[in-house]
This record gives sequence, C-alpha cells and structure tokens, in this order.
Amino acid sequence: MESVLDTISNLKNIKSVKIRCKEFANVWGTVNFSSLSSLEQDLMTKCLENVMRDQSLFPSITYFLVYVLENKNLEGMVFLHEKMSLKIHEVRFVNGKSLLRYLVEPKSCVNYHGDVDRESKPLIDYFLKTAAENYCDSQGYSYFHAACFAGDIDTVQRFIKIGVDVNLDTFAYSPVHIAAKYRRVEVLRVLLEHDADPNKRDNEQSTPLHAIARLRVCDCVELCADNCSNSDQRRPVDAMVELLVAKGAKIEARNRDGLTPLESAVMSFDFELTKSLLSLGASMDSLNDNMMLDVNYTPYELGYYPVALHVVETIRLLVSNGFEMQLWTRYKLINFWMTVRGNDFNSLIPGIEVSVSVIRAYFGMCSSSPSK
Repeated sequence: MESVLDTISNLKNIKSVKIRCKEFANVWGTVNFSSLSSLEQDLMTKCLENVMRDQSLFPSITYFLVYVLENKNLEGMVFLHEKMSLKIHEVRFVNGKSLLRYLVEPKSCVNYHGDVDRESKPLIDYFLKTAAENYCDSQGYSYFHAACFAGDIDTVQRFIKIGVDVNLDTFAYSPVHIAAKYRRVEVLRVLLEHDADPNKRDNEQSTPLHAIARLRVCDCVELCADNCSNSDQRRPVDAMVELLVAKGAKIEARNRDGLTPLESAVMSFDFELTKSLLSLGASMDSLNDNMMLDVNYTPYELGYYPVALHVVETIRLLVSNGFEMQLWTRYKLINFWMTVRGNDFNSLIPGIEVSVSVIRAYFGMCSSSPSK
C-alpha cells in the first residue's frame, strides 16, 4: 500500500498527462482490494478517487475512460463505474455512439467470422450485465442489438422479459438481422420464438436471409488468428436458414438491388449458404453469369486457399444443380483464377498434380479459345 502511495505522490513530476494517466492506471491495477481490510479498502478507494478528481493532475476523468477503453481494462472500468460513480451506460462519444457500441464495433475479422474480440469480451459482458435497461445511443444502436451481436442469450432473454421489442427498428439493422448476419443461432431461435419478423427489411431492403450472406470466408491463419477467439469454427448456416424458412421467411425475397438470398450467397461465394438455400428449393432462374464474376474480394484475400476453394466449390455446386454457364464466362473464370493464383492449380486439390487442361475440363471447356 505504501508503494502505491509513493507512486501517486510522484505523479506531479510527470509532465505528460497521457503518460501520467498510464502510470496511475498501472498503479490502480496493482491494488489487490481483496487483501485489504475494510478500512484499508475504504482508504485506498478514497485516495484513488481523490487523485483522479485532482484537476491539477488530470483535467478530466475522460483521460481515464479513454485509457480504459483503448487498453480493454476491465478493472479500470469497474472502478470508474462502481467507485467513481461514472454513468458508463450514458456516456456518448461526440458522434453519438455509446461506449458499448465502440467495444462491439466491427474489427477486421468480424466481417469474416463475426467473433467477439476476445480482449473486448470481458468489458462487453460487464456492460450488458450491469445494464438495468435497454440503453440506446443517438444512432439508434441499443444494448439489445449488442447482446444479439455478442450472442448473450441471458441478456437477450432478460431484455425481452422487461418488454424490449424483438422487432426494434431504431437502428439500420434489426436484432434479427444482426443475429442472422453474425450467425448467432440460439439468439435467432429466441427472437423468432418471441415473434420476430422473419421477413423484416433493413435499410437496404434486405431480409434476414440476405443478412446471412454478409459474412465471408477468409484465411484465418493469415488474417484473423490473432483477433478471433473461435476463428477456425465457421458456424453452420443450415439451422439458421431452416429456422427462418420454418417461420415463414420468403426464400425468393429481393432486396434493394433486386437480389434474392441465393444470389447474394453466390456473389459472396458462400458455399454452405448456397447449398442450404438450394436444398430448400431456392430458384436459380434469375442467376446470371455476371454474378459469378462480380468478385469483391481483394487480390490479397483471393490469394489464400479457403477463399479460392469456396469460389470453385460454389460454382461446381451450381453446375451440379443444373446451372449452365456460357463458354465465354468459363473462359473468364479461368483467367480470373490464373490472375489471383497464377499457375498454382494444385491448391485446388492438395496432393494431386493439376494441369491447365484439367482446370479447363473442370469447368467443362474445350481446349480451343472461345470465339469473340
């Protein structure tokens, strides 16, 4: 305890407020309150509180809040909330977003797997567990939306019990769209059991079935391994599609761009979703060759095996279900493959030598060049 007090007394010798804040945060992080007597706990809490409120040291408590958020420091957030009486659920950034929104805001890997950032999860859990009501920021993003994203079933059910509308439309995407996009199967099940609309439209006029196609495959080892807690486990989509269709989801619904869920899945080269939708009778009547070539992956992403494999597997699935590509489209697909993978055709089937002629045959091409 004395060493802590000594460090605090030397804070004024540190000129930079930011460094001063970091040093103080390191100090409070070393305090083991459970080892102190009740009197010592009260004294230490009061001491830390007085230092944090000393404007000659720290012009604003915001310095600590920013530090805690940037460093994903749960102990610091608990101290600010419970000891400093900071109303963390009501704090807003200048853009109107809540602190919880900042924590669940998509990181790079979320666009692929929808995993909750492992370092942010303890803080996200704390915000959700300590929220007595469904707080909402100025952009309409509520704690209920965050709970659906995080897959926090207990909080989702608790909010429903206190009267939160499962079809909440304050934000661009409804809770059911969020559960569908990030593939929270159990959350989706609970929402639908409480009469969530399986055909609800978002700001892009997409349905929850469209939303499932927004998650994309990537190479976990190269892109996401350090960021995702379960990056090697892509969630199966069959259960989600079946849940939605069983509740009346329109499998041929079209979004603002005129696309059906199947067309959205094909454009994302989502093999599993495409397979699931086809098994439930999704029509290929409006599929066209251009969708096969509307690839929005970066060359870097396309250079890795999982993405490339899904491109091939999705096309093969469609062809096996009766889709017919024009000869010129097949030729362009081979050129596309060679552009992103060079002559590395062997990555299609590991351990087997594959030549250009085999690749051409794979797509049903003749050896001669197509006529223009």
